[in-house]
Amino acid sequence: MKLEAPPSRYRVVERGGRLVVLDSVAGGTPLKAKELLPAATDDVDAPSFRPPMESDDQRIGTAQEFLLQALASRQAGYTASQSPIAQPPGLLRNVAATICSDKRDGDGRLLWTTARWFDAKGPRTIALSAKAEPQLGFATLMLLAAAFFAVILIVAVGFVAFIMLFVVGSFLRQAKPASTAWIDRLAAS
Repeated sequence: MKLEAPPSRYRVVERGGRLVVLDSVAGGTPLKAKELLPAATDDVDAPSFRPPMESDDQRIGTAQEFLLQALASRQAGYTASQSPIAQPPGLLRNVAATICSDKRDGDGRLLWTTARWFDAKGPRTIALSAKAEPQLGFATLMLLAAAFFAVILIVAVGFVAFIMLFVVGSFLRQAKPASTAWIDRLAAS
């Protein structure tokens, strides 16, 4: 069985040397844009189409009032304990949530599971306080920046940088006790 498209609602025919669109459902020709719009559309410069103009003084006064209202509402909205500076940065908390795979305990605290390669007491799961979340995020960003710098150094300097990183790697083995102590402080906070 051959499928065919249904007949079109509109047809184009030639009448008197002009193309005319016919509406087969409504019968006749569809309304033109001029017929749909009110008669005032013929004169675009008619007063009904122009918005009322404000003088420069009125616009400046309105802007000043708006800024003063915004400033007053902003000052009234913050108390000393709610200042935006006192709150932990959102980026660092988001990084910490990503590191923890956004696992949370019943109180809503992030749960971070450590690993043996950087935690002497690991693997262990630590519930991070609101104070500890940005600290973990900052440490993660610093480690990523150090790794990026190491890759750039290897590419730029070459084999000599690889040897330097091998020497630095021997010092990193001694960093495991320091990272364990830092993780203990995170767990206690």
